[in-house]
Amino acid sequence: MDIIQNLSATVNKSICWGEKYFAEGSLQTRTGTYYDTLTVQFGCQKVITTNLVVKPEITVNLGSDTCLQRGKTMELNAYVSGASDYTWQDGTHNQIYTVTGPGEYRVKVMVDQCENEDAIQIGQCPELISISFPNAFTPNGDDINDLFGPGGTTIANFHMIIYNRWGQILFETSNTGQGWDGKSNGVYCEPGIYVYVATYDDPDNPPEQVKTTGSFTLAR
Repeated sequence: MDIIQNLSATVNKSICWGEKYFAEGSLQTRTGTYYDTLTVQFGCQKVITTNLVVKPEITVNLGSDTCLQRGKTMELNAYVSGASDYTWQDGTHNQIYTVTGPGEYRVKVMVDQCENEDAIQIGQCPELISISFPNAFTPNGDDINDLFGPGGTTIANFHMIIYNRWGQILFETSNTGQGWDGKSNGVYCEPGIYVYVATYDDPDNPPEQVKTTGSFTLAR
């Protein structure tokens, strides 16, 4: 007669979030207790009890992709509770990383011998262009507020037209530094309300054009 012995063993196992461990006939990914029965030599059976612990997921968040203004810096904070190490794309190990230019920035964080990582893409922010027109000017030859225009702002494909109240074109230019001197055909125009229409490339989307219209006062 065969003698059947019941043998048992206990395995305590910890794995990182996202890892798998073979127990109870399949790959397990959840914390729990699993049992496997094995037939060993001489018909003996061995029961293996596996106490599996899946460590919590490590959440690393550097934020959404963004942009950096020229000449500015930005701090990325990779803080994770219980972290024992931070490793950035350049091999540095600080919790906070100072960004000085565009690029992809990546950090790997270790907690309880497990790792997770995150990355962020930082681009160059578009140059902000502010263009404005005065609501009045005084073309009287004193070199003070004698010209109407956007000043010396540099913008691409600029064009401006000045109209009188009857819709007649009095002045036209494609040079932001060339303002209207209040004359038409070499003669000073009468004080009153005039209209401008200006177009220029959208600095955030150069193929598109911005159109600006408004009125202003010519005063003496």
